[in-house]
Amino acid sequence: MMKYLWLGLIFSMAAFRVMAFPAQGGCKLAQQHQITGKVGRAIHNAAQAHVVVRANMLEASLSNAVQAGVLSYQQGHKQWLEVHSVRQQALAYKQGITSHELKQFDHKLDRVTLYLCRH
Repeated sequence: MMKYLWLGLIFSMAAFRVMAFPAQGGCKLAQQHQITGKVGRAIHNAAQAHVVVRANMLEASLSNAVQAGVLSYQQGHKQWLEVHSVRQQALAYKQGITSHELKQFDHKLDRVTLYLCRH
């Protein structure tokens, strides 16, 4: 009986590891580039909203990957800091961000996404 409980636990943990990142397009960068967010208080245009929402999703996915054992704490924390930095840089623009700046931010977030997808 105990052997079956352990097998069930192992299979459920394996399933959780697989599910750690597929939400919201997961490794599909084209889908992530289409994500939108709401303009409001500290968010001055749609490009900033996009970066903030995408950063929130990546930070959640990184946290899930660490909790599931897909990434070590150090790996996850390093990537999380990169995403956090991108969000803070995007929010620093008081007039919103340009399409060129958006491409730069998306490129940085793409690197974190691809890192997460490789693990």
